[in-house]
Amino acid sequence: MEHRIVALVSAAPQRDRNREIIRRLTVELKERQMKLLVFGTLSDLAGRDTNDYGEKSVFRLIPYKKLAGLIIQAGSFLDPDEAAWIISEAKAAGVPVMDLDHETTGIPSVCFDYDSAFAEMVRHVILYHGCRKIAMIAGAKGQDASAEREKTFYRICGENSIPEENIRICYGELWDWPAREAVIRMIEEKDVPEAFICMNDAMALGCIGALQEKGYSVPGDVIVTGMDGIMLAEYSEPRLTTVPADITQLCREAAEQIDTLSRGRRDEARKIRIQMKADYEGSCGCAGRSDVNAGMKLLEIDSLMSLHGNHERDMARMRHKLMDEDRYQMFEKMALYMESDSWICCNPSFWERQDAGGRRSFDYRRREPLFDQEMISARLSPSGAPEERFEETMFSREELLPGLEGLLRSRDMLLFCPLNFQQEVIGYCVFDGIGQVQKPFLFSQLCRNISMILKVVRDREQAEYVTRVLESSNRVLYDLSMHDELTGLDNRRGLMQRLEEICTTKAESGRVLSYTYLDLDSFKDINDKWGHDEGDRVLKLVADALKNVSDTYADVSVSRVGGDEFVVFGTLKDVAEGERLLAALKAEIIQLNHSMGKDYSIRCSLGQSNSENISREVARELIRKADDAMYRCKRAGKLSRREN
Repeated sequence: MEHRIVALVSAAPQRDRNREIIRRLTVELKERQMKLLVFGTLSDLAGRDTNDYGEKSVFRLIPYKKLAGLIIQAGSFLDPDEAAWIISEAKAAGVPVMDLDHETTGIPSVCFDYDSAFAEMVRHVILYHGCRKIAMIAGAKGQDASAEREKTFYRICGENSIPEENIRICYGELWDWPAREAVIRMIEEKDVPEAFICMNDAMALGCIGALQEKGYSVPGDVIVTGMDGIMLAEYSEPRLTTVPADITQLCREAAEQIDTLSRGRRDEARKIRIQMKADYEGSCGCAGRSDVNAGMKLLEIDSLMSLHGNHERDMARMRHKLMDEDRYQMFEKMALYMESDSWICCNPSFWERQDAGGRRSFDYRRREPLFDQEMISARLSPSGAPEERFEETMFSREELLPGLEGLLRSRDMLLFCPLNFQQEVIGYCVFDGIGQVQKPFLFSQLCRNISMILKVVRDREQAEYVTRVLESSNRVLYDLSMHDELTGLDNRRGLMQRLEEICTTKAESGRVLSYTYLDLDSFKDINDKWGHDEGDRVLKLVADALKNVSDTYADVSVSRVGGDEFVVFGTLKDVAEGERLLAALKAEIIQLNHSMGKDYSIRCSLGQSNSENISREVARELIRKADDAMYRCKRAGKLSRREN
């Protein structure tokens, strides 16, 4: 294969900074004849809950045997153990591995020199602006990067003889709202410093908002600084003092480093720290620049928000339209919601799973197999003809994607994202090209939408399957409840149902309702002398004989209503036909005795009752009369006997 493959492993690649890294890294690797496979969770794995367990399944896909190198953004993981596991797997497979935008002990890295830049920012606030009472808004308490910045903050304050009682650290969790709340608490405690030095821009903007809301002037009353140079820092009022990051240089150095490693020159690999230069702006009291066109940026943001709103509507429409479809129609219509060619790769066991609604014990750290050996790929092509929009293929798990090597000849980057519902792993989604990545709300929400739709469709299929099984089982149980197991004839319940049907449908037919009761005489003697197996054989022979007669009539049936009791019933043309039926039954028993050639004879007593009226009351009366007639026959000894 003419190109080399590099994997980029990231938590939350949809975030602005990570998207820019993916975009620039793709360009830099292309210049070095290298292709990029991105494996990313939609979560930063901070929760370590059932959803995070399902999402991190995407890291099981990393094809170490295919890789020339692996780049991990270990700093994007709020679960450092997961990042460490990926690094150890790469090392075990002999794959060169490096850290990007972060430093991990034991592997090469390319990152910004945040510590030096942060130290310079603290010095600027103390020495240039003369602040002696300073607060730092750090990230998450106990997080490695935050702990490093805290040490630097204390060190620089100590070097400049800032009294310990004038130093304070609070935590903003790297987000604007927690930082805002921390500042408001300090204001309420009447412990407002001269300066807030924030670990990133998001927290700095939250800090400015809280101060301005409470009537403080920035920088007139309080100085505020940020750190990482996000886009919004340029448009805050006052403009935020920060330290921008040159992502292009970061990715160029990373591409060069992984290229060096992949060519076996590992002794040349090193930890590279890119120097950063602060932009001193209005939030710290410096003059700064005034070349930003805020109006154009507002138009851009407004356009982005409009696009986001349209996407939200599309996602809602997608759910409503696809959740009611069967599996194959769902995939065909799903293609219309894709920006470019995409692949939905599912575990076949996901569709076959019978315990879909069950819950199991949860262990976030377990390393059980999460993907089937054989996978199903649904390729979705939005630009193709209707019959070409969906193509399903079975492929081996080791392939990662059907025809991967061929796909990479015409593509520079593929993005792999998890498909899961909580801890249940459905599979993964593969997006084609950088265009998808540049719309963060598209691929992140799209993945979650797809996971939800797949689960709903699967659960509905399973419910329909269970319903069919139950209906089939109910039919079997119903059939068993209505029929005699030995002879296959209707039992007493079946007889009563058929009589009910006759009374309901034939009441005005002008036909005669006939009911003949047959009881075997001395049947116990056969069982006692010849055994129960022989007795069962006799019962089946009698049933067949009676059915031979009933089959010659259009509307006559036979039931076994007791151990050796049978009923022949139905509607006939007239009473005379009922008498002919009775004679035919007797003749059939006689013929049966002739054909059996046994040392015993089958003897029976018969009683018949007929009526030209058909109703439930008449049926009950006929049953009573036929029963009485049969017992009169038995008492009188009018038996059918075997003739020699």
